[in-house]
Amino acid sequence: MIRDFHKIVSNLYVLFNDGDNDVLYSGTNEYGNRILGAIVGEDDDNNSLRYIHFMVSDEQYFGFINRKISLRAILDKNESVFIVDKTHSGREISANLMPTEEIPS
Repeated sequence: MIRDFHKIVSNLYVLFNDGDNDVLYSGTNEYGNRILGAIVGEDDDNNSLRYIHFMVSDEQYFGFINRKISLRAILDKNESVFIVDKTHSGREISANLMPTEEIPS
């Protein structure tokens, strides 16, 4: 696995914000790959948020933006995703690669 492959370092675009957090967003990693990210959970005991980051092709991304393909459909096409845990202040706690087949529907 390439270190920090999951991190968005440029071209951040927030697609949906709930007032406190960027819930759905995209950007590119340092290698120029497009990453789509979303909050999938919150852990109040550890004061952290869990995100899912996955690489998408331009075709998938624009299909999603234009409401031609769902987020779940993109997820089902990918073989793996990154599960990223961050503090509420945005500091990364951990990042792990996970097969998409292990993600509950």
